[in-house]
Amino acid sequence: MLGMNDEVPPAVPGAFEEFATRLAGDELHRLITTAEPVTDPNRFRIGPSVRRRYERCARLPEGFVALGDSLCCFNPAYGQGMTTAAMTAIWLRTCLESGVDGLTSRYFKGVTTIVDVPWAITVGNDLRFPEWPARARGASRSSRVHAPPAPRRDDRHVVGETFLKVANFLVPPQKLISPRVLWRVWRGRAGKPTATIGQHRRNGSAKPNTDTASPDQH
Repeated sequence: MLGMNDEVPPAVPGAFEEFATRLAGDELHRLITTAEPVTDPNRFRIGPSVRRRYERCARLPEGFVALGDSLCCFNPAYGQGMTTAAMTAIWLRTCLESGVDGLTSRYFKGVTTIVDVPWAITVGNDLRFPEWPARARGASRSSRVHAPPAPRRDDRHVVGETFLKVANFLVPPQKLISPRVLWRVWRGRAGKPTATIGQHRRNGSAKPNTDTASPDQH
């Protein structure tokens, strides 16, 4: 279980299980109250999300590369770290297939596009919390990736599925601003009845260095 700031799961048997009752679903609470614990609960604090911008360095030792947390570490609540590390390892393999000449610059130049997406997802969603300084929220506004609200049930399915595909690196973030998604978000916010885009067009209304971030995590 994860908590933030003063809302943290206690490391005391009994209180730990009670904390799980506050979650949106009861699956975890049922699991930990029926399973046999191997040890007492242990709690540890997670530091801020950190992205080290090696590609901005004027000089780096030739042959030097960074992967995993030495390149970028995220809030683990989003489950992006290991996948991102694996993707950067695949990119390193691709770079090595072309030889070792200029390896460092080639690797860091290409790895930025891999890290950009999970960084925007994790840090962008963390910015929703009021513990963030207003300056940080404003500075990172353009890089946020999150699922926009879509109140209608059928729209929630489409928008939610698209967001999960983006979050799991199955489709690019641009899918969240595709006409298929934007139309559903606009329709929900406008409170309009169901209609096709063609009907709205006929009516004239078709307008369809080191970066660090994150509140304290536990």
